[in-house]
Amino acid sequence: MALELNGTTGVSLVQDGVVTADDLSSTLDLSGKTVTLPAGTGGKVLQVVSSQSASDLSLSSSYENATLVTATITPSSTSSKLYIVANALGRENAQGSDTSYSEVRLRHVGQTTLFTAHSAVGYLNAVASRWNVIATYLYSPATTSAVEIDLWHNGTSSGSTTYTYQNRTITIMEIAG
Repeated sequence: MALELNGTTGVSLVQDGVVTADDLSSTLDLSGKTVTLPAGTGGKVLQVVSSQSASDLSLSSSYENATLVTATITPSSTSSKLYIVANALGRENAQGSDTSYSEVRLRHVGQTTLFTAHSAVGYLNAVASRWNVIATYLYSPATTSAVEIDLWHNGTSSGSTTYTYQNRTITIMEIAG
């Protein structure tokens, strides 16, 4: 930006060392420049994505890898963190003397399990078991590529156990690093 001195834009307008937005042109080109922000400016929420499904999802014991709900976010910086909140209401209906095992995991799809949110083992002569899965996780994927997060069910049974999930939700907030 060139400095112009004339009868209306004299040195007195910038002599106090403060430059306001009005003193700048309508665009500020910082391409190729490094801008250092003051301490404490990280931690801002940059974007939020959410995915939900309110319809019932019933799974038989043969479903060992079922996705309950998925959300995808593309971080704007490799230094960003993702704050993930996931929730699902679950019910297990065991028949007679079924024994069953189920767990719900929060996953970065194709990468890793982030958090095992629930596991239950061995229901004998049970009619039903209910749970509310709530998982929160702060994740640093170190990428600007799309990140797919899902809430995932794994279950096995010795009989005809069914698993039913309701109101499944994932919300992901990108936090500035």
